[in-house]
Amino acid sequence: MEAFAAPAVTALALAEKTLRALEIKVAKPRASAGSVFTETTVVTLDLPDAFDQQETRKWLKETFTQEDNVVADSNYEMQMSPARTTLGRRGSFVQQAAAVNKALHMPAVSACLEKCGDYEFDALALAKALSKEEDQPLCIFGTHVLQYRGDVIASLKKRGWINDKTEFSQSLLSFIGKVNDSYLSSNPYHNAAHAVDVMATTDFLMRSAFVKERTTSFDHFLALVAAAVHDVGHPGTNALFQMKTMSPLAVRYNDQSILENMHCATAFQIMKESSECNWLSSLVDVADAQHASGLRQYARKGIISMVLGTDMAKHQKCVEQLSAFVAEERVGGNLVEGEVETSADKQRALERKLFLLDTVVHMADLSNPCKPRGIAVNWSKRVCEEFWMQGDLERTLGLQISPLCDRVVGMQGMPKSQIGFIDFVVTPLVGPLAEVSPEAKVLLDGLRKNGTFWEEMDKQGKTFEELFGDTASKL
Repeated sequence: MEAFAAPAVTALALAEKTLRALEIKVAKPRASAGSVFTETTVVTLDLPDAFDQQETRKWLKETFTQEDNVVADSNYEMQMSPARTTLGRRGSFVQQAAAVNKALHMPAVSACLEKCGDYEFDALALAKALSKEEDQPLCIFGTHVLQYRGDVIASLKKRGWINDKTEFSQSLLSFIGKVNDSYLSSNPYHNAAHAVDVMATTDFLMRSAFVKERTTSFDHFLALVAAAVHDVGHPGTNALFQMKTMSPLAVRYNDQSILENMHCATAFQIMKESSECNWLSSLVDVADAQHASGLRQYARKGIISMVLGTDMAKHQKCVEQLSAFVAEERVGGNLVEGEVETSADKQRALERKLFLLDTVVHMADLSNPCKPRGIAVNWSKRVCEEFWMQGDLERTLGLQISPLCDRVVGMQGMPKSQIGFIDFVVTPLVGPLAEVSPEAKVLLDGLRKNGTFWEEMDKQGKTFEELFGDTASKL
């Protein structure tokens, strides 16, 4: 042990000197708002000669700030890299799974998928069209949406972001299949059909000119994956229930974004536990294969950010930031080639990109009331039933019933709850984006029509039974 004592003491002494030098350097900036580890602070810091100046500054930034230079660099390279000139032969993604191929050719399924790319797409109709043998709506839709109107996977290959299209497609299909099976079919609302619905609306928004001009095809792909996994493994009870019962999930995640953290962990655990599902390993860096980990880190960071962004506890903050974001983008807030000069610029570009992607998936997650009335009302019925099932459980356990979860109260005043959700939750989120995106305006128009419908139902004093009859038990 003595042989290691001297090096350890030396290292600690050097670390102490570095921290003392840093303390003196940042003492004044600390008194003001903002991060003390600014780029100027770190670059001008006087470090002991024994330290590798560049590596130490890098370590200080990566350890004591939330900046991620590797991911920021990867984002910048993706934005600026041109497409490769050769596309290669278009392969058939559906050939990797006979069951998916069979389902895609079923007349009822084909009819549903004709609406793919439109806000009128009906995920529940797709799930209903599948028999028990082909009951993988997420897999069916995922296969279709990644090929229609321009092959997303082919685009990744064209840009040099994946090594082998066939291998990538096979692992991705296996991954989506396991994700589908990890959703609980017993949930009236948070099931695989909901994941399909969010995936479809995410695709609809990602193809809008406003979003498309600020993202890459790789971002489009990641957003679809995030939408697919955003509620995987959902137990059918909300975060408040987890906290009240101090469930294993609440304990594991310290009451912070409990379900969203679980969804992220479940998705990546599927990849870790099965090599056939690990599409992440098929990614290759745009410029240099030696930097493949940078692209993988970007993919992981992006998916985690988007899924955590669906936490309703973050909704109000998202709404407050979105108006400012849209206003800045209108006057050229988006960094383009020639403007990005420093790592701070790249970090800012990454943060803005992730915020936009987070917002798209979050908006898609809340978009049910924006859809045509028949689709919207069907989802409203399902989400109410899942809430009431939680309330029934809470009553059985002797717990205080959570907001919106009291079946007796809810069935009498369902229209009021829908009006409140539309007016105070969804409209403030969709409104700002609708100012610059025709696609979001379509959603806003649908939202207003459904708001008018529920207001009329409220005036008539309609109860759940009068609206739907005895259908809740058949969901």
